[in-house]
Amino acid sequence: MAPIQLLLVDNHTMFREGLRWALEQAPDLQVVGEAATGSEAVRAVAELRPDVVLMDIDMPEMNGVEATRRILAQHPQTAVVMLSVIQAEEYVFQAVKVGACGYICKDQATSEAIRAVRAAARGEAIIDPAVAARLLHEFGRVWQPPPAGAPLLDQRETDILRRIARGASNREIGVALGLAEKTIKKAVTRIFTKLEISDRTQAAVYAAQHGLLDETTQ
Repeated sequence: MAPIQLLLVDNHTMFREGLRWALEQAPDLQVVGEAATGSEAVRAVAELRPDVVLMDIDMPEMNGVEATRRILAQHPQTAVVMLSVIQAEEYVFQAVKVGACGYICKDQATSEAIRAVRAAARGEAIIDPAVAARLLHEFGRVWQPPPAGAPLLDQRETDILRRIARGASNREIGVALGLAEKTIKKAVTRIFTKLEISDRTQAAVYAAQHGLLDETTQ
């Protein structure tokens, strides 16, 4: 299997170099380029076509949110994970609104960055727990749930929804439930269709609004 190709975007050279070294210790990751500004990142994605971009938020010339918006408008197949020392929910909300599929803080272990990159490459999302609750609250405030009378989920689908809301990947859910990853993927699609939602963030919001996160998942 080909390695996941990465672009690192951060205006601090030492941080980029250290992160690059750490990421490249993972055999399934390959850093194909670096950028120091948002505008450089836009050009680099057009040239290198990476699978995943690790994008700093606070940069000169063009911030990470605007760079992400432009990148995904031109290259929607690229996944963007935001990096920041800031835990301000407004930045997280803006990043997710423009299409970022993850948000992690720089003070976390490198293993979390690797986990986020792998999740992004699979089409899944990782949100730093320090800001996840505030993000869900904001989405819950502006997003309208399905109308009354929408089809209910069965017990297995409800269990899968709880695990999605807690950040589990399809593979992790499959292992926990003793099911194939492809089976979980089909179930997730069915859940999204029933609830009239389009992504895992909205699924987490739905679970929070309906009290599903209060249930204990075995």
